[in-house]
Amino acid sequence: MADQRPGTAAAWRAHIPSRAGEISSKNRHLWPGNPALAVASQGLPQNVEAEHKSVNRPALPPLPSPFAAYRARSSDLARAIAQTSAAVKANALGKAKPGANAAARPRKPLPKPAFGMMRDDVLTTEAASLSLPGTGPDVARLAAAESPNDSAALSNLPGAGASAPFSVDDELIIEFRTAQGEISETITAYGNRAETYLPLGEIARLLDVAIIVSDEGRYASGWVLDDKQIITLNLRAGMMTVGGIETPLKRGDAHAMDGEMFVRSGLFSGLMPLELKIDLRAQTVTAQTKRPFPFEERAAREAAREGLAARGARQGPTPYPPEATPYRALDVPMGELEVRGVSDVARGTRTEADLRLAGDFAWMTGQLYVSASSRDGATAARATLGRRDPDGGLLGPLKASVFEVGDVTTDALAIGLRGIAGRGLTVSNLPIERASVFDRIDLRGELLAGWEAELYRNNTLIGSTSVAVNGRYEFLQIPVEFGLNVFRIALYGPQGQRREVVQHFSVGDGRLSAGELRYSVSLAQRDVNLFGLTGPDFIPSLDFGRWRSTGQVSYGVNSAVTANFGAGWQQGDDGTRWLATAGLRAGLGRLAGQVNIATNDAKGMAFDARLAAKTFGVSWTALHAEYKGRFADELRTFSVEPVRRASEADLTANLRLGSGDKALSVPLAARFRRIEFADRRIQTDASLRASTVYKQMLFSNTLTLFRTDTPGFGKDSQVTGSFDLSTLSSGRTRYRAAIDYRLTPGRKVTRAAAEIDRTFGPDTLVKASVGRLFETGETALGASAVHRLGPLALALDANMILPRKEHSVVLRVGFSFGRNPVSRGFFLAQPGLTAGGAVAVKAFADGNGNRVHDPDEALIEGVEIDTGAQVARTGPGGVALLGQLGNATRSFVRMNAETLPDIAMAPDRAGFAIKPRPGRIHVSQFAVDMLGEIEGTAAFGQDRRGVSGLALVLLNAEGTQVARARTGAGGTFLFEQVRPGRYRLEIEANQAKRLGLAAGKIEPIVIDAAHPIVRVTLPVSKLQNP
Repeated sequence: MADQRPGTAAAWRAHIPSRAGEISSKNRHLWPGNPALAVASQGLPQNVEAEHKSVNRPALPPLPSPFAAYRARSSDLARAIAQTSAAVKANALGKAKPGANAAARPRKPLPKPAFGMMRDDVLTTEAASLSLPGTGPDVARLAAAESPNDSAALSNLPGAGASAPFSVDDELIIEFRTAQGEISETITAYGNRAETYLPLGEIARLLDVAIIVSDEGRYASGWVLDDKQIITLNLRAGMMTVGGIETPLKRGDAHAMDGEMFVRSGLFSGLMPLELKIDLRAQTVTAQTKRPFPFEERAAREAAREGLAARGARQGPTPYPPEATPYRALDVPMGELEVRGVSDVARGTRTEADLRLAGDFAWMTGQLYVSASSRDGATAARATLGRRDPDGGLLGPLKASVFEVGDVTTDALAIGLRGIAGRGLTVSNLPIERASVFDRIDLRGELLAGWEAELYRNNTLIGSTSVAVNGRYEFLQIPVEFGLNVFRIALYGPQGQRREVVQHFSVGDGRLSAGELRYSVSLAQRDVNLFGLTGPDFIPSLDFGRWRSTGQVSYGVNSAVTANFGAGWQQGDDGTRWLATAGLRAGLGRLAGQVNIATNDAKGMAFDARLAAKTFGVSWTALHAEYKGRFADELRTFSVEPVRRASEADLTANLRLGSGDKALSVPLAARFRRIEFADRRIQTDASLRASTVYKQMLFSNTLTLFRTDTPGFGKDSQVTGSFDLSTLSSGRTRYRAAIDYRLTPGRKVTRAAAEIDRTFGPDTLVKASVGRLFETGETALGASAVHRLGPLALALDANMILPRKEHSVVLRVGFSFGRNPVSRGFFLAQPGLTAGGAVAVKAFADGNGNRVHDPDEALIEGVEIDTGAQVARTGPGGVALLGQLGNATRSFVRMNAETLPDIAMAPDRAGFAIKPRPGRIHVSQFAVDMLGEIEGTAAFGQDRRGVSGLALVLLNAEGTQVARARTGAGGTFLFEQVRPGRYRLEIEANQAKRLGLAAGKIEPIVIDAAHPIVRVTLPVSKLQNP
């Protein structure tokens, strides 16, 4: 710390309040008369610098004699200034302490630096320009009394101009930041019209670079990114060394002030692989790195860890602690009932009803669907009993992920047989949420009368249907792409209702780890439900009622190769039929490959080869298959006709139109397929679908080519298309429009439809629609309305087809019901709860930290609870209910802390994971803590000067890092939103090692209700042997 006793130059400076630049925001000293005002200096203290000098560099060479002569005269001048300052103080304060100078301890002068002045010299230079009454002329005369010959001799030295390149009046407070925003800190710089000077030591600490400034800012040494790339700046010698190359420093390249080395901004690009962009109008300095710096590598590692955590949400360990939902022998099921009064031309007037039940039965999940009418009785019924576990913990040593009996679906083989639906059973340990890029996905579900289904993959529309196949929607053999595939099935009701079913698949090349075994076995009677019921609109398939069984085994031979084996058995017209397959999966870099062979009971054979990759952002798969003898491949042809060869290709890409923030993203999905049958008939089909969002509107267009070449009948080609438009706005009015057209043969619009729906208040929706079939000349008109009356959904739907005047009128009443697991009472709710699992979450203020809701602890209303797919707010009882979470698909429940009533509140955990299942409401809670703050200063040495740019870590009682902060100007730091507990502070290990620093011991920091804000001073010392 500089000497502050009266009579010294430092005291003279401190007692001139009009010189704001002398006592700046950095204010290195205690202001006399106000010891509480202490602002720390930039850089390391003098004693540390001297120690660094003695350890890391040799003794300085003797300086030439002009320096000694100049210092003697400078000392005389300093004493003259000190005497004048005493007079100034006497005039200004009315008193003086003569003889104070005699008490000052003599200091042996250091050699004069080639760049930058000693503090006394700066005072001497600036004193001549001071204009305080009664002092300026005297100081000016004293300065003028210096020998002009000696001054000339000094000015002839390299870089030792008569004045510094800047003065304290040129101080700048600017923001130093990186181009990507990882660092943003306020620093002190100096600048004028000619150049800007930045603090080397502070910027090195901000960038985590191992450069240390010492010798009161006149010496800097260290390395950048590579410990062999040594950097040295010696202002006393006027030399700079970078990578072993020594270069003389020019006048004005660097300057020492207040223990810091200020370097000309243009020199930084030669010291570090970066460029600095200075904007003095905005008061910013932006650093653009040319190579990864430590802070960027750390950010990349943190991003990678977050990416692993995100992938872990779909496979492997979950990012949130899991919570179990125990099975019960018998539980009150959740149900959903819809009753319809129907009048139409086809069947007259009748009453229809659909009932869905889901819940625990015999320690398994039971699901039941029944449909009946007053005219035809029971028309459909499906029931399933079983378990699903994405972690594969079922059936003991079998480690199954799925086992179900009742109405099930079977798995497809690699060649020949596709999956079917019917009554039977299935057991598998295949991952529920993972698939191979060569797999094709079958998606089925209930589709009520009048409803439509649209299929989206990663928010790209890839299919739609309004035709139910025996009461279900079916999207069969849907291709997947590398990475995460989010399949979203949007169900639209006739009155504007909307439901969603979401499934996630993490798609790779299908290889297993060495020794890993995967299997699946299934048996089903095709299209026959458990109770054998069929409705009046039932359409039997070609193999209706025939049994089929399939089984597959995959084994990881090693990390590069996976072997697959499969077999199938089915009933046929002439007895039983069988099929066997074998194949290998492998990968080379980003290219995945698979080969399969198959044979059947008719001595037919098949071989196929497949490739897949993601190249330049384009995901693609390609397949070619050759067949011999009587071999039918349902996966390629959806029929039982013998085939000779087949080729397929699928491609997905994202086309960007324009640049910058206004660029338009257009997802593309293309498919090509060519099949040659045994009778030499060739069938070719291709499709291209593009969709985009522009100004809250979703545009989608699909082109489809279908061509057949039949020997003796020639070729027949047809090119059709469809254009869809819908609004994505959450406003009161929404629109949807569609046009189907044909390009060949002949250009013609075949169908047009439009609909509009508008909400009236939160509970009423009205919709009108019109459609035209141009080839038949028919027009369909429709109007509907739905109103939510408490837990009931009331709907009216009317349709008419002109000119046939066929009409239908439907009145619907629907609701869900079940037992509230929190209050134990029965409830009625809006329809849709049986489609998947649900979760009820309570939020309360945990005053005593026991993580249990006590009677005297307040419940918190209005807090958002989300699962990523949907959001709900807690009600007056502090409980939020979220439904339709799927079946055994991992769900992660989080609280939005920003919606808490107090910024100092935070939930006790980031979230939790559950495995929802239909019919069960998982019950959990978030205990909310009142957070605290830790603020303080990192202080160096006995005079407690602050050190800026230090990376501090906050450790809990277990030694786990919970937060990280960097000290700012003056060494100040702040940790916000700290949970109750015991903590300690440390310097980040890598930085402490590079700088040779250590944090001193302090008492444990305790945050609790009585002490929410704690102020500490962290002592910092230099290691003896860093």
